[in-house]
Amino acid sequence: MKSGEQARQPEEDRLEERRVAQYLAEHPDFLNRHPELFARLALPHPSGPAVSLLERQAALLRRRNGELSRRLEELLARSRANERLFEKTRRLLLTLLETPGREARAARLLDGLHREFEIPFAALVAVAPEPPFTGGEQLAEDEAQALFGPLLATDTPLCGPLRYRQAEALFGDLRARRVGSAAVVPLRAGGRTLALLALGHPDGLHYRRDVDTLFLRFLGEVSARLLAAPA
Repeated sequence: MKSGEQARQPEEDRLEERRVAQYLAEHPDFLNRHPELFARLALPHPSGPAVSLLERQAALLRRRNGELSRRLEELLARSRANERLFEKTRRLLLTLLETPGREARAARLLDGLHREFEIPFAALVAVAPEPPFTGGEQLAEDEAQALFGPLLATDTPLCGPLRYRQAEALFGDLRARRVGSAAVVPLRAGGRTLALLALGHPDGLHYRRDVDTLFLRFLGEVSARLLAAPA
């Protein structure tokens, strides 16, 4: 064979392989119509000896089934966790609805977060010039803007590690030093932020920036209206 023909041979082989692969992709039932080929096909396997295509497919299916089972278990675990979270939120909000007086509701909110959700640090800090409730912590409007400016104009909670000055303003000096991560929920009513509901945890990864905030937003929206409602 001449050198030019030798150079063309690998390219022709690759072209033929692509044609075969394309044909099989367009006719996935080909091996069903020719089952005798299964006995002649063999594929190299990481374990060493060759295995039939049927055995290789069975192994792939078992691996995929295992992955699907793990994903399903993760979804079920997340669903059960959300169900428990919903039930705790429901009980807390029903308790607030049955509590007369804004100050009593604010105190019951913090107590419920400690008891129902087992949150180590919880604080309610008023940031409006004339908050509808009293008895809690109050943060001056200019200081609130300096520390939490963008947060005061949205209903989206802030999650993750806080700067020390932010944590101190919410939790006080002693507790701020123990807070590794926090969720800060704006309580808005009447188009303005009335207060910040702060939840703190010693674990720096407990409230991550990518955490789902659906229940936090719901809790914030309902709590804000209850705290702003007439006594």
